[in-house]
Amino acid sequence: MPMDNKRNKYDRRSCLEIGQNAEDVFASMATERGWKVTVASDYANIHDHWDLLIEKGAERYRVDVKGMKRLGRYDAGVQDQWIWIELHGVREHDRGWLYDGKAELIAFEKEGSFMIVRRNDLIKLVEQLVDLNTTVRSAKEARCKVYSRPGRPDKIAMIETEKLAGIRWDEWPKQRGGNLYFQADSVYIYQDDFLTTEWVEENSIDLIVTSPPYNVDIKYGSYDDDIPYDVYLEFTREWLAKCLKLAKDDGRLCLNIPLDKNKGGQQSVCADITTIAKQVGWKYHSTIIWNEQNISRRTAWGSWLSATAPYVIAPVEVILVLYKNRWKKMGGSKQSDITREEFMEWTNGVWNFSGESKKKVGHPAPFPVELPRRCIKLFTFVGDTVLDPFLGSGSTLIACSETDRKGIGIEIDGDYCEIARQRLIAEGRVNQGRLL
Repeated sequence: MPMDNKRNKYDRRSCLEIGQNAEDVFASMATERGWKVTVASDYANIHDHWDLLIEKGAERYRVDVKGMKRLGRYDAGVQDQWIWIELHGVREHDRGWLYDGKAELIAFEKEGSFMIVRRNDLIKLVEQLVDLNTTVRSAKEARCKVYSRPGRPDKIAMIETEKLAGIRWDEWPKQRGGNLYFQADSVYIYQDDFLTTEWVEENSIDLIVTSPPYNVDIKYGSYDDDIPYDVYLEFTREWLAKCLKLAKDDGRLCLNIPLDKNKGGQQSVCADITTIAKQVGWKYHSTIIWNEQNISRRTAWGSWLSATAPYVIAPVEVILVLYKNRWKKMGGSKQSDITREEFMEWTNGVWNFSGESKKKVGHPAPFPVELPRRCIKLFTFVGDTVLDPFLGSGSTLIACSETDRKGIGIEIDGDYCEIARQRLIAEGRVNQGRLL
């Protein structure tokens, strides 16, 4: 869009610059994600209210990009907690971009991402949230109410940005550094250290599914899995605390860990990690027993056929189910894709299915796609955002792709990022995406 204001005579140059910058950033991000980008003509921008056309294969969308806005005319800076909705334009016969716009998608800029929604879905949401019959006199009163700015024929209202989560078409994180390894459809692989990564926004995750290092001397490429137990528990405390910050108020955590361990000394791993999780703020819901049916692989017996020092080893692992502040889910699409048979079987707290082959996957400690698939279908709605902070071979993202969830995986090891990418293409049925 040209910098001179051909759409209306009211906005300041600074507002135009904010909007132009948002369009430029969004266009760059779309190109990086494999979309062909075309800038709208002046006529389409002014009269049809769209900025960019993005195309990929058979997909074709006109996009109206909205930069971050000030709440009031004299506020010093922009913010992303509230968004302005135009209910009537500045021209007499123009109902504004919401009702008269031709864009299929509206992209709202946030501090760390663009939240993208379908315009028709946004119309329904606005009509649910905004009291269209109440007009207020100041911008500060315009939260879910109609406001007409002095001297203008337009009508606008504010709604909370977080309300868009339930109608999200997609959300594109802004790149922070060079850590985005791969992106395709709605799954993202970041090569980064989870404890220091800035890729995931706080209060943005619906479900975390992960299997962290067990501290049993597995030969990972970029992690020492044989550290003193107290150091391991402190590491666990740090990443559990970070997960809590990233989860929404009704966010959940499905944590696959061993019941206990014998290697290097007997330790009550599940009990210890459960205690730490509760100490950092997670609330306990339940524990699922995963019987991975591998008793035949057992080689450690302690004292064979003797009471001297036998080992008692349960051939099971656990999936610890925790939540942040409330168990009942209040947001999201409310669309469940779990069948009656799956629900009946999976709400039984003992799951029976085999583990994953290390040789087949090429990772020293993979977990089967069935594990995150069950957690995702049981504990999230279609379209929710799922995070795996220890992505490993990519099983969680494969399950996200299969179940139409947005998936974010953090993995520190570049070789494992590549394994995850290849599995996503081969097993997750994603397109070739972008290797970055």
